Amino acid sequence: MRKEGWGKTLYDQQRAKKKGHHACVRSVAFKLMRIYFRCWKDHKCYDTNLYQEALKKHGSGLIGQLKKADPTNGE
Repeated sequence: MRKEGWGKTLYDQQRAKKKGHHACVRSVAFKLMRIYFRCWKDHKCYDTNLYQEALKKHGSGLIGQLKKADPTNGE
């Protein structure tokens, strides 16, 4: 969560839903497991920009929150 902006944003989003700290951390960990599994399956390295593009493509609400959280993301 410290390194990836979207991880912190997801954590904050879950906290806003009145979920506890451990539930929020599990939510971020579950998302990371899915991302890393796909990277392993496709034999590719993780790329933050590629993941954020996929969020945009699929219309994720997380990307909208990410833009609000980091106005210096170059867009």
